[in-house]
Amino acid sequence: MANNGFEFQLEDIRLISVHFDINQSFKEGKDVHMAINLTMQHEFPKPDLLRLIVSVDVKGEDAPISINASIGSLFRFKTKPDSVEEISKIAEIHGAAITFPFLREVIADITRRAGLPPLMLQPINFVEFYKNNHPDISELVQ
Repeated sequence: MANNGFEFQLEDIRLISVHFDINQSFKEGKDVHMAINLTMQHEFPKPDLLRLIVSVDVKGEDAPISINASIGSLFRFKTKPDSVEEISKIAEIHGAAITFPFLREVIADITRRAGLPPLMLQPINFVEFYKNNHPDISELVQ
């Protein structure tokens, strides 16, 4: 995969943590409002290796379930990006777009195994997500 001349590939992806609770007092039939919060962390533990952790927190006062899950992925670069902005852009747009579907699958599977309809997190436009989280440099993102 290439981004402005930076070639990288997915080297590893794995589930890091999952915590879920079933709301025993949940009553079917009422409207459920859940807050879904997505966060990301990234670092370069080695000059050519990007570690990305994508986490989601799903909760609501009257929701049938609350979930916190994190997926970690490793990407290997042929050449390391030069700037912090470039690293953030690659991690939070391209890396997240590759990693997030695995996290969506975990959330859907956990809810299904809990006896509930699968919770399908909505797809995310990570270019817009990046722009919203980095308004000072969003004009550099195309």
